[in-house]
Amino acid sequence: MTASDTAFRLNPTSRLLFVNVVALMAIGLLMVYSASLSVNPDERYTQFSRQMVFIPLAIVAMLVAMRLPYRWLARPWVAVGLMAVSVALLVFVLILFKSRWFRFTVGPVDLSLQPSEIAKLSLIVFLAWFFSRERREPRSYLRMFLLPAVVLVLVCALIGYKDLGTAALVGVVGACLMIAGGVRVAHMLTLLPVVAGGLYVFIARYPYRIQRLLTYLDPWKDAQGAGYQITQSLIAIGSGGWAGLGMGSGMQKYFYLPEDTTDFIFSIICEEMGVAGGTLIIVLFLTLALLSLRVVWHATNRFAYLLSLGIVLWIGLQALINIGVATSALPTKGIALPLVSYGGTGLVLTATALGVMMSVAGRSPGLDPQAADPAGAGSPAPVGSSPYLRSSV
Repeated sequence: MTASDTAFRLNPTSRLLFVNVVALMAIGLLMVYSASLSVNPDERYTQFSRQMVFIPLAIVAMLVAMRLPYRWLARPWVAVGLMAVSVALLVFVLILFKSRWFRFTVGPVDLSLQPSEIAKLSLIVFLAWFFSRERREPRSYLRMFLLPAVVLVLVCALIGYKDLGTAALVGVVGACLMIAGGVRVAHMLTLLPVVAGGLYVFIARYPYRIQRLLTYLDPWKDAQGAGYQITQSLIAIGSGGWAGLGMGSGMQKYFYLPEDTTDFIFSIICEEMGVAGGTLIIVLFLTLALLSLRVVWHATNRFAYLLSLGIVLWIGLQALINIGVATSALPTKGIALPLVSYGGTGLVLTATALGVMMSVAGRSPGLDPQAADPAGAGSPAPVGSSPYLRSSV
């Protein structure tokens, strides 16, 4: 372990990441407040008040993850243990609750926990650890490919039973990490029959999922039925125009657009803040992705490279899917807009993952001008680079 693995420095990249994350959270809190005005008067501010608790918890989790050395996640008992706990939670929530959430009550407060959010981060940590071990055989099907493939398929199957969109997201992120970790593309192709079988089970045998795909082709054909949600989303976006109707002045949240604080919060942003507000959200996510990719490029070891790559793929693709669904560019699927949508588990876990990203950034000399030129002589410190870290050992 080098000094860069343990000594944290708050460099410009980690600062900008932090500001970017807090900005998205702040906009999300404001829009959750506005969208929750449509709720029953007795519960009008319930979501907002909960989000007021979730956001400080998320910021604390991000700060703790940022200060802790990310290399502790590379310990086998941590990586394997997190993955085992995640699989166990996914199994239990299906058996005990037959749902995506654990729901329980603490005093007067109703709480929920979504294991799939925990599984996203756990899978990234597990794959980053597996492919960064010192003894690796990139061309071995049994030793390099089989175990992570089984874990990935198992996690996707458990999630996909109730949430196909999240399962698809996890599958894509996992497959990308496996290829980045050194798995041969020919080996990845052997998963195609498994993927095809899974799609048949999770789509063909569930009529409502087939209906969603058909509705995507022409949502206006049944605007009051199957296409209701997406057409109301498009009406909200179109109503906002360039400058929006004004904060709190949107109409679609008044029992027209379902899931307005979660899956379709981007539509409410566009209705009330217009093209300007929607563009701001997109720019913030693009900035977040570019800063994160900079961290990936300057990672000083293979584990940091794969870990940060997995996190940026997860958050970037999830934001892309959410915005794609809201604008009818993708079939309707319930998936939250990271850091913006209402919710506790997703918000805290996403913030924690970005805290880990900042931990990698703060321990990468290539991102710190002072570390790169300590004597002012213009001689940069040696750092890792993406092509080098991708190469097989």
